[in-house]
Amino acid sequence: MSAKSSPGHLSFRIVLLIVCAMALISFGSAITLSPGETQATVPEIAKGDPVTIAGNATGQAPNGLTIWIVGDNYARTYTVPVRGDQTYLSTLKADDTARLAEGQYLVVVQTPGQNGRFDIVYHADSGSVVNIQPAWMQVTYRAGSLVLGPEDQNTVDAGADTVVTYPVEGGTKIYQLINTSSSATNAGTTLMNALTAQNVDDTFSSTSFSIADPDTFISPIPNHAAGDQFTIRGNTNLAVGDMLAVEITSLSSRSGTTQPAGSVPGSSGSVTVVPGTGEFNCWTYTVDTTGFKPDKYTVRVSGPLQSAKDSATFTLVDHLSATDATNSSVTTAEPGTPQQTGSAAPVPTTQKSPLLPVTGICGLAAALMLRTGRRH
Repeated sequence: MSAKSSPGHLSFRIVLLIVCAMALISFGSAITLSPGETQATVPEIAKGDPVTIAGNATGQAPNGLTIWIVGDNYARTYTVPVRGDQTYLSTLKADDTARLAEGQYLVVVQTPGQNGRFDIVYHADSGSVVNIQPAWMQVTYRAGSLVLGPEDQNTVDAGADTVVTYPVEGGTKIYQLINTSSSATNAGTTLMNALTAQNVDDTFSSTSFSIADPDTFISPIPNHAAGDQFTIRGNTNLAVGDMLAVEITSLSSRSGTTQPAGSVPGSSGSVTVVPGTGEFNCWTYTVDTTGFKPDKYTVRVSGPLQSAKDSATFTLVDHLSATDATNSSVTTAEPGTPQQTGSAAPVPTTQKSPLLPVTGICGLAAALMLRTGRRH
């Protein structure tokens, strides 16, 4: 196969179209938050990944619950219904999280109390939090200034100062939630304090999450002998079930060097993000280099829906040295590990269950990330 036909690039484009078409059907597995449950860590959400908020409602909420999303100089509220089994479910869609800035966000699920209404509300037009219970204003009428009617004779004494209390509709502004210098932490704390005030019978549960730019990483790839089958590994902050496109190209094919007839300049395919054992999720891609010629190769991984991407290189040699043989892992798919196999031909990828155990996949990649931080 000659370099002029660029089969690696052609198949990568085809696979990318397939992945994008699949993405129209499924946007990956949303991370589920359960307000009220203890969080060991604050989950990180990549921009463009959905988030599900679900739990059990407490008390009576015939008109639903109010969900608050509060961040640095950001606030949003909306109402969700309560199901017949007293559960609720709400999803921040991919477009919702894609518009959020990086940082931490508080989720508050507010339930009305015995009065059946939400006493604490958010006024989006002004960015303020208001207690809508009537405030009270006292007015003092001095002796001799009152003109009494028949109905006042038994309650008001025109000969003495009289204090009258009037309700003030519209409620009382508690604090400014946005367009202020307050951090998300302070704004969230103030909101929860307002919901627990003595004259408020609303209840609430809370949780939190953080938003980060989407990213993916490739673990270091040792040298291999041409003809080996081996697994390329990496990790990512994308959600389980998200798709990544992988492309492998040779240095010679990219530089325009003429390839011998029958040589294969690279491989391409798609992989599914699976659960990791630590902070990050994982992905693996198995490549069969049968027919590849000795050369230096570049691996590129990217998210069709998110801007996550990374690249790395490895070298194929005629024969491995003793050192390279020790460092390389020439294996087929590891038992119990979800694998996707790359091919020079754009054949559909057969994917195993993304929930199978992947213990040990992320160890090397996580260590590399801690050492190098983000790479772009």
